[in-house]
Amino acid sequence: MPAERNYAGSSSGNAPKRIAKACEACRVRRTKCDGGNPCSKCTEAGGIECMYRARARPSRQLRIHRPLAPAGPASTPGSVDSDEVEAPRPRGMRAVEIDLERQCEAVTGSPISLVLPDLGTHPLLSLETPLPPPPDPNGDLTDSLCTTFTRDILPFFDFLSPARLNQLVRRHRELPASLTDDQLAFLYAIYAMGYLRQVTYATSADSERVPVAGEALLPMDPSVQRLDVTYFRHAIELVRLPSTVTALQALIILQLYCMAAASLTTTRQVVGKLCYCVQELGLLHPATAAAYPAESGTAALGFYVIFTDVSWAGLTGESPFLPEFDPELFVNAAGNGGIVAPAMGELILLEAEVLAAARNTPSRLCDPTYVLSLEARLHSFLQRFGSQTNDCSTMTAYFATKHYHFLRLLIRAPSAADPVLGISSLAILARSATLLLQHYERIFLTTHYVNCAWTVFARIVGAGHVVLQAVWRGEMIRLEAADLMGKVLWFLSKLETRWTETAAVARKNFLTLMDALNLEPVPFAALPPSLLAQSTSPTSSIGPADRPRGFAPSVSAASTNPEQALEQAPPPAPVEPVSDWPLDNGLFDDTWMLGLA
Repeated sequence: MPAERNYAGSSSGNAPKRIAKACEACRVRRTKCDGGNPCSKCTEAGGIECMYRARARPSRQLRIHRPLAPAGPASTPGSVDSDEVEAPRPRGMRAVEIDLERQCEAVTGSPISLVLPDLGTHPLLSLETPLPPPPDPNGDLTDSLCTTFTRDILPFFDFLSPARLNQLVRRHRELPASLTDDQLAFLYAIYAMGYLRQVTYATSADSERVPVAGEALLPMDPSVQRLDVTYFRHAIELVRLPSTVTALQALIILQLYCMAAASLTTTRQVVGKLCYCVQELGLLHPATAAAYPAESGTAALGFYVIFTDVSWAGLTGESPFLPEFDPELFVNAAGNGGIVAPAMGELILLEAEVLAAARNTPSRLCDPTYVLSLEARLHSFLQRFGSQTNDCSTMTAYFATKHYHFLRLLIRAPSAADPVLGISSLAILARSATLLLQHYERIFLTTHYVNCAWTVFARIVGAGHVVLQAVWRGEMIRLEAADLMGKVLWFLSKLETRWTETAAVARKNFLTLMDALNLEPVPFAALPPSLLAQSTSPTSSIGPADRPRGFAPSVSAASTNPEQALEQAPPPAPVEPVSDWPLDNGLFDDTWMLGLA
């Protein structure tokens, strides 16, 4: 009996230092149990039945009637969690993962870790492995790789010109000794990107295998020797101490390659090189950056490097390499389009501030005054650039959409379980996660090349976690969540072609969480591009005559009368052909390159 656990009649007369057994709730929460019936911890928590079990019951559900575990560790000084209370608050999306891990363990009794393995697409991409043999300088493939890069990738870079590229290729062929190390690294980076493009995307010869957009992806085999890995490793070796604009240009291409193929560790090493190079060149200060010729594009390069550093830190939870920079850089460079645009400058400046707060005073992200001040700035942003956060008509709008919604996740994730901010944070998180997934739905279905960059993978996984957290905490209805999670699993089926093991672990984690929630995802039926292109919205309605065979309406549409809803749909807009999106002559980031975007 629980009363016997107090050991009041101990013959020694000394009070025991611990009890023989803890109740179920204290055992799961790893807090000190006093053995009462109910114990003091369950009494303080309220709403939890204090139950003791006679023997261990592994892999069986706990006898806790409420599936929602209390948020955060216990604050009692004598609890076994006292070290966790004093630990730094988790940064970025890790706060959502920790909340889900606690809820899942409270229901299933088994711990789960949502931290994904850090694996690249090939073992030799790790910079700690031996350097592979150098590539053949007279290889027959170089012309083909250069042609692929020039045709598919070069148009997205303001700092490159076809004339300069062709000149370097010709020099490499005729007078290889005339190239400096940074110029050779630049060529190797181009060859690596060209090869990756060729081996991961179908060509016209595969047209029968690739009938619709979103399926032009060929799986990678990590056991096969890949020429792009060789070019990448030797390019990195040639820019060990980067100190020229050419080296900076090479590192930008290599950084994009990493986000498409390498592990987080390798990518962070390359991003670090990129940041230290831009510092060495003085591009982070307007006075020194102005000394470079305008045709070198150094203003846009500095903008791009800061963008890369800040956005990468936001995705990984790491600290930026460039904690301080002159905001005037964004004013001077913005206006070229794409990433280098006023809207992106404001979003990156705000994200840098949020990351600094998370690093220096993490409690501020649960301070209502500070959080609402960030929201006020986002509101001001929408008054000026709101039209650029709801479509994909230009490259700038594409970037602004995904960064705006992910920034909202970063701002509100730490306060999702806060007693004051929690209710508003959950609503904002659920809304932005939904719109982010709808954004990627359209991208995956209306572009020729599926974007499998790790940055896209991270945002989709993060949005999926937010959806499940919203269900667990009562913010989102189950029908809506089931619809969205069906899309998340469909995205993972595409991402698994590149991030084979990591995406498989993410899928397993999602299935475990949904099983704990007793949530059944709705299988996502991808629409043919000719039908999807009839509207600029990823959630457009389709008439019965246009419905593809086997098409299943979304849960949200089927919750009433699906046939009636389809018959009442507005007439479709003129069909737009599926093609790569229009550009506005700006630098490009992880999401376009190689289907990276």
